[in-house]
Amino acid sequence: GMAVALILAVIGLGSWEGFGRLEGRRLRDRLLESTTADVPGIVKDMAGYRRWVDPLLQDAYAQAEKEKDPRKQLHASLALLPVDAGQVDYLYKRLLKGEPQEVVVIREALLGHRADLTEPLWTLLENPKNDQDERFRAASALAVFAPDDPRWEKVGSEVAATLVIQKPFVIGQWKDALKGVGRWLIPPLADFVVDEKRSVSERGLIASIYGNYAADTPD
Repeated sequence: GMAVALILAVIGLGSWEGFGRLEGRRLRDRLLESTTADVPGIVKDMAGYRRWVDPLLQDAYAQAEKEKDPRKQLHASLALLPVDAGQVDYLYKRLLKGEPQEVVVIREALLGHRADLTEPLWTLLENPKNDQDERFRAASALAVFAPDDPRWEKVGSEVAATLVIQKPFVIGQWKDALKGVGRWLIPPLADFVVDEKRSVSERGLIASIYGNYAADTPD
């Protein structure tokens, strides 16, 4: 009886090992082929399979870096972050270059590291000599990392000015990314709405953004 039990246990362990390997490969493949918006959910699904999936992710990251595939490299890095704090530096740099949907996912992934990243982001944002696009992305991260910081009163006008010149197909995404600090952007947006030097269509768009933020802001 004991021998049979032992044999069954070995078979069970072997089956679990085989299943784990298959699931690890499946999760890796899903991750690499998914959209960036779907990555957080896939990373959560990896929690019980880290033993098998982590080596695959490390290989995927190295391969994507070699092949200069930024999407796959980003996805692999996001998946490795929960077990590898060394990914923070890469993700911070990607945050400052990313498209809006990437910025939103990366900043959420880095939220647990905000104690180390908040001040560098403020330093970047507050210096007008720095790249405007990087400063805008820093603002989008700080909208979640430090939405109540009084320094927003100083930088709000410039952030709002940068928001309203974004391209039409992404301005809505950036507007949502900055919603956490909408109350700081309302005063400069109000000024833009009544600026007669702006076109009617531009003022209409700004009014829409203003209204969206105002609706979410207590009186």
